[in-house]
Amino acid sequence: MTAESLPLAPSAPGALDHPLAMLTAAEVAAARAALVDAGELPEGALVAHVVVDEPAKDVLATWSPGDPVPRCVRVLVVPGPELTMVELIVDLAASPPAVSGRRVIEGMRPALSMHESIL
Repeated sequence: MTAESLPLAPSAPGALDHPLAMLTAAEVAAARAALVDAGELPEGALVAHVVVDEPAKDVLATWSPGDPVPRCVRVLVVPGPELTMVELIVDLAASPPAVSGRRVIEGMRPALSMHESIL
């Protein structure tokens, strides 16, 4: 099964019933596929987090149950051992899902990851 064959939102009515609902496994897989396609996951890269990119407050304030739930995710990638992080926005509503924003953060690393803490 590929990320393209997975539905981005659960098919059960009400399963994705709010713009701030937790990400689904299919959404995470689609985000990963978009990052790979964009060349944003080099060999040895670490993904520090994948989270819902929260819509603006005015969008949330006007949203009603039953309205479409366009989804974007924010991904923090540590491309290698240097002090650099890349924050990416993946638009899951695009067809196919694609990177729509990129910001390089120099001179910083995220807090310890699980594998770093047990080495």
